[in-house]
Amino acid sequence: MEKLFNKLLILRTPGIGPVRYNELVARFDGDVTAAVGALNPSAAHRDVVSREMERAAALDIHYICDDDDYYPAQLLNVRNHPPVITARGNLDTLRRTAVSMVGTPPPEWNLLPIWQPNLHRMISLWHLEWQ
Repeated sequence: MEKLFNKLLILRTPGIGPVRYNELVARFDGDVTAAVGALNPSAAHRDVVSREMERAAALDIHYICDDDDYYPAQLLNVRNHPPVITARGNLDTLRRTAVSMVGTPPPEWNLLPIWQPNLHRMISLWHLEWQ
């Protein structure tokens, strides 16, 4: 749990995403604890991360680190993949082959009229397949 807490301390630091996270941890030969020590997070920052973890646990949200068995294998192949992801529900579905869509289209594309009529049907089909 401490390793996850330390990873989140880094990732919840303003201006740090997967790229900077990887650069920082690499400077300390993969030692996440040493990287946190270099950042010297405040007590308030530590408290924010602790409360986030408590709230996630209360909502049955799981944190999955990139060295965890449940971390999607194909996501590991993505350069600068997220070091920690969250999931809720049946974690075994993360071990299955899947298709994902990532990113946000520009607002001017206005895809909602295209997606909205079909979205519920698509989710229903995916839900049936994953049960």
